[in-house]
Amino acid sequence: MTSGTANGVEVLLRFQSNLSTGNFEGAEAFLHEDFFVKEVECFPYRGVYKGAEGWWKLTSVVNSYWNFHTIELVRSFSAPSGPSSDEETVCLMVNIKSLCRRNRMELDMKIVEIWTVKDGLLLSVEPYFWDTSEMMRILETEGTDTEEGQDHGGFETVSFGVGPELADRWAKINP
Repeated sequence: MTSGTANGVEVLLRFQSNLSTGNFEGAEAFLHEDFFVKEVECFPYRGVYKGAEGWWKLTSVVNSYWNFHTIELVRSFSAPSGPSSDEETVCLMVNIKSLCRRNRMELDMKIVEIWTVKDGLLLSVEPYFWDTSEMMRILETEGTDTEEGQDHGGFETVSFGVGPELADRWAKINP
């Protein structure tokens, strides 16, 4: 990172703060023009999502499967990506609690996200899930879809840019 720019953890926290308050344009301002997300190949939303449009598409698709209740930061750290690199690597470990919309089964797991920051902007993220087989077991279990606003097993829904407003956002950029 060049001097005078925020460190990678600060950039990521500002991005997430914008998402959590519904400031989607503010969040997009933190995405590098070459931004991409690489999702796990076993998931129904597998693949690489590019740019701000890819971010919104992925978030909307993930939100159609999961209703997130808790996203708790456990720890974070950052380091240069290499001795001659202008990129910074930021690692986050988070605990998530979510209900599968299909069957109301609860997922409680750790995720490590490896973010790359370049020029003070988010260039990429690769999430690593503690137990992908448990996630797939929950996703593949038959059940009844739940409607927004129904009882969610005593949890309060938290918004980290994943909610009805996100679906509206995706509809506007992908008519």
